[in-house]
Amino acid sequence: MHKILFSLFLAVLSVAPLYVFSQKKYPPERPKLIVAIVVDGMRYEAIQRYWNKYSENGFKKLIYKGAFCRDATYPQLYHSASSNHASLSTGTSPSSHGIIADKWFNRLKNKEINSTEDGNYSTVGSGGNAGKRSPILLLSSTIGDELMLSTLNQSKVISIAQNPSSAVLMAGHIATGVYWVNKENGNWISSSYFTSSLPAWVDEFNNKGFADLYLNRQWTTSIHIEQYTESLPDDTPYELGYGRNNKVFPYNLVEMKKERGDYSLLESTIFGNTYTKDLAIAAILGENLGKDETPDLLWVSFSSTAAMLQKFSPSSLEMQEAYLQLDADLAHFTDFIENEIGKENVLFMITASHGAPEAPAYMATKGYDVDYFEPQKAVGLLSAYMKAIYGKGNWVQYYKNQQIYLDRSLIEEARIPLHEIQSKVAQFMVQISGVSNAIATGTLENNSQPYGMYGFMQNSYNQARSGDVYISLAPGWVERASAFEEESLLSFSSIYRYDQHVPLIWYGWKVGRKTINTPVSLYDIAPTLADFLQIAWPNATLGKPIQMLTE
Repeated sequence: MHKILFSLFLAVLSVAPLYVFSQKKYPPERPKLIVAIVVDGMRYEAIQRYWNKYSENGFKKLIYKGAFCRDATYPQLYHSASSNHASLSTGTSPSSHGIIADKWFNRLKNKEINSTEDGNYSTVGSGGNAGKRSPILLLSSTIGDELMLSTLNQSKVISIAQNPSSAVLMAGHIATGVYWVNKENGNWISSSYFTSSLPAWVDEFNNKGFADLYLNRQWTTSIHIEQYTESLPDDTPYELGYGRNNKVFPYNLVEMKKERGDYSLLESTIFGNTYTKDLAIAAILGENLGKDETPDLLWVSFSSTAAMLQKFSPSSLEMQEAYLQLDADLAHFTDFIENEIGKENVLFMITASHGAPEAPAYMATKGYDVDYFEPQKAVGLLSAYMKAIYGKGNWVQYYKNQQIYLDRSLIEEARIPLHEIQSKVAQFMVQISGVSNAIATGTLENNSQPYGMYGFMQNSYNQARSGDVYISLAPGWVERASAFEEESLLSFSSIYRYDQHVPLIWYGWKVGRKTINTPVSLYDIAPTLADFLQIAWPNATLGKPIQMLTE
């Protein structure tokens, strides 16, 4: 009897390793689903600054068990939501993909245009003009486009963001579904460029009324206010808040929504990010993403952090609360996907659209010579100077985003060499307070400067769309919004690390735990994803694959 029992025991031991081996889940040759997450306006330092307050399943899990690129930057001058989301999806610079800003001046039409607004298409899912969008002005293909072309439209490419331009430019030209928020009613909508009607799962989500659920409340801090030791006091003079009487916790969102009369408040509170995460989960279930052997791509952009930066400084208590809530949202989102699809089948990429400077008023109290650059005053002085030199005429036709557009017709009539007048303007502008450098864009056309300030400027320069003179502000200086725009605390266009340097985290699929200190360009993301998917790179890609991720 003992011999029989002993033989059975040995048999069990011999089979057990095979059983354990058979239960181990191996990643497929290429990921079944890529989830590309973009946090608008997230400074690199937000990772370490709030580290001790983050949960174990949010940023900590992603970094402890994934690959963390510590030196990831955008090598360009201007950092609008439009231009940088386009850079991420195409793997190239604004000089090639053509999205130089959120808005720019069209010389042929003699008017300002938006990066994605398109009157040739109509709103899907609602009335009004909020859905009249398309990617027509995006000149290059995106990673999503290449995936759809490679699989003959068998893959699914979904893009979700509260900001319409972010959603459109992440997706590209051939996406399955592209969705953003209609600020008039809080519903998710799309454009007739992408679809003739919303899928049933989006309609079902809209009917649940989550927008009202998130705004019909009082917004309070998640931990005791004295525990926010990483932030400035709640009541400081360095922030705009939501208006004169809405600058400190708690915030009565019900009353604030009534005052606005729409749902625009949602984007500039932490609940806008949660609302985005909720739709992303609905998309995974509604579209059955990652459920077959044909890979899918889901873009998710959390827009609320950048919208809040226009009202609160990066060191504010409100911004810390925003990242604590985002950490909780990421924990919920990643846990859901891992349970639904399997970590070995999904690759997560988490980064930011740009960083942010500190509020000039706060930095001035620390002894820095910083302030707001006043574009209207500067352009007024420039116009007077131009008239004194060249005679009467509106020589400055347009100004936007630190770019000066001169009246080319007037210059031709006066028979003045274009480069001569561009240089005159640059020489004048560099004398104005807050301007560190000014350069005639004709110089960028005739000289190749791949590195440093002029290289960043060249990457942001598109000959058909950019202005005649580029301005680079001094460190810490911020351009003030014009009188025709909503008042904002910050702008994000500079050559400095606080705008260019952002987090970059990879998690899941074949990615192991590692820290990558080698410099990485954000243009490298698209070709890296293309290699993982075994498809062609986007057609204007400047980046190169990050080889260390799966080594």
